Amino acid sequence: MRSLRSICCVLLTFLSAACPSFAQEASKDRQIKPASDSTKEVAKQVWVCELNLESDSSTRLFTLPQLSSAGSLCLSPDQKRFAFDGLYEGETRLEKTQIFISNLDGSELHDLGPGALPSWAPDSKLLSVSRYSAGGVWLMNLDGEFTHCVAQNGWGGRWSPVSKELLFTGPSPNGQDFIIYNVDEDSYRNVFGTKGHPYQRLVFNSEWSSKADRIFFKATRKDGTSEISSVSVAVPQDIRVHFLRNSYANIGLLSDDEFIVPYGAKQFGTVQLHRIKISGAAPVSDDSGKHIAGQFTDRNSFGCAISADRKKIYYISVPKTP
Repeated sequence: MRSLRSICCVLLTFLSAACPSFAQEASKDRQIKPASDSTKEVAKQVWVCELNLESDSSTRLFTLPQLSSAGSLCLSPDQKRFAFDGLYEGETRLEKTQIFISNLDGSELHDLGPGALPSWAPDSKLLSVSRYSAGGVWLMNLDGEFTHCVAQNGWGGRWSPVSKELLFTGPSPNGQDFIIYNVDEDSYRNVFGTKGHPYQRLVFNSEWSSKADRIFFKATRKDGTSEISSVSVAVPQDIRVHFLRNSYANIGLLSDDEFIVPYGAKQFGTVQLHRIKISGAAPVSDDSGKHIAGQFTDRNSFGCAISADRKKIYYISVPKTP
């Protein structure tokens, strides 16, 4: 593969804007420290947690006392590190969102610099990130260096679990589409293409199926209703609706028959992770999703990274807003 530094930002006709320079933004690779359990204010902090699906119990792996929020948690394919985005305490502007990586116990916690929505490449040596300041989907190495602009007008890149392909949302002649970028071939293709789709908006944070033959996504229809659906990569007319509810867009695939999504749990008054069965029949609606036991029910649960053996869920836990 040719040097990523030498590749110009090759875009589809509708992605014609030129990439900005590769100049690095501020606060690159700043090492920070997670809090210890002895911290008195730990209950007010952001936690990174592990939920064991066999014992229905959660463990707080580490806390992030310097952050006011965190999200987009993802686990590297080699199962050794997390990547996530977050805002430092006192920051509210989305363009100040930073990319962080750490070991699973919170050690070697590094701030790689500005960016959002990280996704690990198959070799666990590269991240896809979205950039508020420069715009678009970029590749970033683990030193915090942006090496390649994938799409100036794209957003929310997700690496395929089986190939060097990157999925993201971007503009199209029909308004918006999912676009797949092949790293080795330096080529792009649209998922819905010229035939379009029935949605007013496709939400980023989509997810591939295990064989990368379907894409799971949240979308809003033209009448304003929200849903989580999937589409066949090969046959874009094959759209299946799985969940009819206004949930958060962080979709985690537990298996090709079941996914996880966070939404408000009335019984607890907090946002919690729920399991949704993919039956192929009528979509699940209202509160029909199954609450996943073992979460900290007095706190909000966001994000969802699933271990390779499907026995553990890693998630972000944040205090309930008064």
